[in-house]
Amino acid sequence: RKEYSVFRELLKIVPNLEDRIMSSSEQDVIAVAELIQKGASGARSDDTKSMKAAIIDWITPKGQALIP
Repeated sequence: RKEYSVFRELLKIVPNLEDRIMSSSEQDVIAVAELIQKGASGARSDDTKSMKAAIIDWITPKGQALIP
């Protein structure tokens, strides 16, 4: 359900996306889907990296180094 709602939002944001998908070859649609997936994965990775840095800053005493 969530994927479908995200897809519907994407259709609202990208002009003529539905028409282009419907008139494209299967290979083109798969390529677009892979690019979208790659972008989503990259965004999650960026979020994780920034969370790690924030957590390290939070647990490290001020002016001291974190010793594992």
